[in-house]
Amino acid sequence: MDKVVGALLQRSITSDDKILVISGRAGFELVQKCAVVGLPVMIAVGAPSTLAVRLARQRGMHLIGFVRDGRHNSYSPERA
Repeated sequence: MDKVVGALLQRSITSDDKILVISGRAGFELVQKCAVVGLPVMIAVGAPSTLAVRLARQRGMHLIGFVRDGRHNSYSPERA
């Protein structure tokens, strides 16, 4: 995760059309790093924390959790 964030901050890659997929839980710290570098979507195999969902919604990110066996839970940004 930190290498991806570093590359985005150094502008080695752009975040506009990228998603981040992680194999664990979607904790607040990981969602925060995505938000800082402008990643619009984060997908996690595990559960997101309540604080992570709140931050993702506030920052307009799409957060997807519990991804397995063709199923998932989507935590979309709040509408204004």
